[in-house]
Amino acid sequence: MRLKNYHNFIYNRPLEYWILTTTPAWFVAWVSGYVFVADIGALWGSLVMVLWIWNIIGNPFKMVQMVRLSAASLCAIQNISWLTASVIHRFLLNTSIKESLNEAMMGGLQFTYYASAIFYIGLFATVLAYIGSNKKITLLEKKLCTSILKLRFMPISTLIVIIVVLFSIELSFVIKGIIGQRTIITENYENGEMPFWIVFYESLIPAHIMLNALLVAKNLQLRVGLKRKINWCLFSISFVLVLFLYFNKGRAPMIFSLLAHGYWICFFTLWRPKFLKVIILLCICYPLFSQVLLFSNFMRNGGTEYFDWKTSAIDIVPKAWQQFQSSKELILLEEENTTNNLATRPLVATPLALCIQLPFQYKSYMLGENLFNSAISAIPGPIFPYKKDYPTQEELLYDHFPIGDKDTADSLYLSSYAEFGWGGIIIYPFFVVIIWFIVLSLSKTLKLSGFIKLISLSIFFYLFILGIGEASVNSWFVSLRSFFFWVILYYFSTLLFSKRIR
Repeated sequence: MRLKNYHNFIYNRPLEYWILTTTPAWFVAWVSGYVFVADIGALWGSLVMVLWIWNIIGNPFKMVQMVRLSAASLCAIQNISWLTASVIHRFLLNTSIKESLNEAMMGGLQFTYYASAIFYIGLFATVLAYIGSNKKITLLEKKLCTSILKLRFMPISTLIVIIVVLFSIELSFVIKGIIGQRTIITENYENGEMPFWIVFYESLIPAHIMLNALLVAKNLQLRVGLKRKINWCLFSISFVLVLFLYFNKGRAPMIFSLLAHGYWICFFTLWRPKFLKVIILLCICYPLFSQVLLFSNFMRNGGTEYFDWKTSAIDIVPKAWQQFQSSKELILLEEENTTNNLATRPLVATPLALCIQLPFQYKSYMLGENLFNSAISAIPGPIFPYKKDYPTQEELLYDHFPIGDKDTADSLYLSSYAEFGWGGIIIYPFFVVIIWFIVLSLSKTLKLSGFIKLISLSIFFYLFILGIGEASVNSWFVSLRSFFFWVILYYFSTLLFSKRIR
């Protein structure tokens, strides 16, 4: 059967149906304790979700159905993550993945409970996909898509000016030493206190990706000539800077930035590349990309032996690269460290599995406390300076579920179980949909410009793609706060210039 026929076969049934088909194998693995059953389920889940996501590429409307895309992404990431870890254990480390699970966090995690966690996540994603198919949400997403696509008719000179301004702002932050490795070099940032401009900065980077993609789409419409070559040079420089900024955020954000560029280029060009060509391109780029991943892992782990990596990126990255390239033995050691890291790091459902495994008498559900406290935490400090009295994330989790005392991977599905148990499968997807509905409905009601809508979509894109599996509840409220910031800024600008920028 041709790949095109697979696309039609996949999309002839609703997304929630396909996500639901990934859960039986995990239920059997939960009951039986057989790892190979989980491997089969993960292989099926990975295949069907990748095909579903691939099928929407090039269709702008389907590409902005964020809730449905988020459900598919969550299911795909969990299954691909398990498959990656299982393959590394089986063929590279020659050890049982059960041993790694048993040693994770506080220790004692049984494989069967990890399988139950993936089963839980599968049901969570199914409900999310079903609710995200609501007609009101769909109509609002269609209007959002139409409005953003109108930006393709923006004069390319205007677009270039915007990109140059963004580039200048971001480059100035790098040169001044404000951008650090996995941090922002500013007073009290590590203590959770953020200056006002950080909201502005964190909103601009994802928007920069979409504008880069728009530049590619518009440049492809120009005739071959000097102007087109200059624009390609601008895109290349802009792309490298964005990639550098995301590299300093970590391995996952860097991968996200690459995928996001490709995703939005397909969105604005209404184009889906040949699957085989994508595979060939990945094979060609893999040697370089693998070295970047090794270096990123070195910056996070091995590099701490040679320098303080919590400093300015413009100072630390060149020194770290020089140290990284200083000996082949160091590179070989980092390859081993990275392999070991990739054997366990993808097992992000571990905290949820431990919560499920914890005997009933030792755990107490939060019953909405984390949602409330996270909403309070997102209020700007000058407005409500007492928000530190409302604990969130690990601080609150470990009071109710004593599964450890260290930093752990936050996620909505973890919070959903910690708050409402198995009932969280239904409650928390509504939380995601409500936030997205607020953004969509206000964008329509307030008649926001296409540019502001682009920024709004870019703010939430990371949360819907990767953050759905590794971002805290607080991150969603903070993103909603950023959206309100841009709405207010937009209306202030209309008052000053007496004309709305479309």
